[in-house]
Amino acid sequence: MLEICCSSREDAIHAEDGGADRIELCAGWELGGLTPSPALTRSVCAAVSLPVRVLIRPRTGHFVFNSVERALMMDEIRQALDGGAEGIVAGGLTPAGDLDRELIEMVRHEVPATAITFHRAFDEVRTPVEAYGQLCDYRIDCVLTSGAAASAIEGVRVIQQLAEHRGLTRIMAGSGVQAAHIAALRQAGATWFHLSARRDRAAPYPHRLFNGELPAVDPDRVRQLRDALNVQQS
Repeated sequence: MLEICCSSREDAIHAEDGGADRIELCAGWELGGLTPSPALTRSVCAAVSLPVRVLIRPRTGHFVFNSVERALMMDEIRQALDGGAEGIVAGGLTPAGDLDRELIEMVRHEVPATAITFHRAFDEVRTPVEAYGQLCDYRIDCVLTSGAAASAIEGVRVIQQLAEHRGLTRIMAGSGVQAAHIAALRQAGATWFHLSARRDRAAPYPHRLFNGELPAVDPDRVRQLRDALNVQQS
């Protein structure tokens, strides 16, 4: 399964054209991703036939959320589902660095566990294998992880340790994934793959004060990953 991180209607169309299986929709991609507006969610879901999972992250920074932020996240989940999202991408931690199980319970009250991706907050947990087992107990659909490393290929050993647990939660490798990495990541046990597949796009005018670059999903890069996955699956 190939999931592409998109931040616009154009990104989503390019991802579908390149052969993606699913879209993760976020705003503020350059900030690590934030919850997109309801209008953007509706626009993207109407533009493509692929399932769209919406990132639920109300702010930048750490993944310890207070009660006000949690309430906001539940509202964002309802708006995303109303806008046509197939599922959501969320996660949170306790101050001790464990999974925020109370938050997970709240999310599961709003959306079936089979439509939830636990995002890369997972890569900052104290004990990844134990945390993965907990996600399996909750029957969370998948976990997006780089194996607690800067890139998925660097974290391949941790990904393998998670896969050896043989749990129900699918392992989605993300962060710096390239076509050349697919074989090693699949051998480690990753079954799904997540990437942004971006290319730089210059501003349409000479900008002076603000960075006018707008990285966009490149359908050719998506096709390269699609082809690499097809080779491994054949």
